[in-house]
Amino acid sequence: MSPFEQLSHRSGPGLRRPMTAVQRIAPATTLRLLAPPDPALGIGTVAIDGELDQDCAQALDAALRRTLSGCPGGLRLDLGRVAFCDSAALHVLLRIRAESLRLGRTFTVRTVSRQVDRLMRLTETRRVLFPAGSR
Repeated sequence: MSPFEQLSHRSGPGLRRPMTAVQRIAPATTLRLLAPPDPALGIGTVAIDGELDQDCAQALDAALRRTLSGCPGGLRLDLGRVAFCDSAALHVLLRIRAESLRLGRTFTVRTVSRQVDRLMRLTETRRVLFPAGSR
């Protein structure tokens, strides 16, 4: 079962991938699973748009855990369109990374916004969540 199976699937000429499943986890926050997990690797790519804060941390955790359960190879995150991220959301990302590694799966942050990059540098988590060579 796809982790976003119950969500609306959108496709069209403007999309880079044939299918995008969308889940709104808060009024200002959307998760998009870009196409199904890579069939060869089982890795799912999730793009997050909007604000990640304590108000949506629980929903973010639940959504990423559901997505991870349907991606046997692990997760790639695109945080390039995250306008705000606080410590509660950063903690969720660290927990999901730990869970991924515990399950023997990968967890990679591919792109970050300036705000997320600044938070990762200030908290010294950039090297953990965004390792060298992952871009």
